[in-house]
Amino acid sequence: MAKNIWVQSLLAVLTSLLFAGSFVAGKYTTSEMSPLMITLLRYAIASLFLHCLVWVQAKKGSYFVSRSIWLLKKNVSIAYPV
Repeated sequence: MAKNIWVQSLLAVLTSLLFAGSFVAGKYTTSEMSPLMITLLRYAIASLFLHCLVWVQAKKGSYFVSRSIWLLKKNVSIAYPV
């Protein structure tokens, strides 16, 4: 139980730091780049990170990831029959 509290506290602190860091980075980069370019870069970095995270979970054989991929393939084949 104590480990769970520490993990939740760490995640809360990291969320606050990332949010604050995003605000500060946005404040300084708007003078150098357009807001649309900054948004594009943020989404690209986040997508790359999430892709790597899903890839690692899929290699571990995570039930949630493998089931989600199966459902995605099923829905795409229904929407776009070959």
